[in-house]
Amino acid sequence: MKFKLFWKEGCPMCPAAKNVIHQLICSGYQAMEYDLETTEGLAEAAFYAVLSTPTIILLDEQDNSIAEWRGKVPTFEEAQAAASAWQTAKVS
Repeated sequence: MKFKLFWKEGCPMCPAAKNVIHQLICSGYQAMEYDLETTEGLAEAAFYAVLSTPTIILLDEQDNSIAEWRGKVPTFEEAQAAASAWQTAKVS
């Protein structure tokens, strides 16, 4: 399971999204950040149909979307709860 953050320079909500991602990393979650002003970031964004920033996508081991926040920033607790709910459902 991993989080992917898509961001862009000048995006007013992107610093808050980066902060959430960094909190998740510090809590042991895997996360990747993609700058939409780079070729790699644009390619990855096209794959996930990212049209707004920030976008955070939570993916399972097969890269299937578990939860998405597009154009908004979840709290750390909301993101963590989505990951925990998926882990609990997976075990059940």
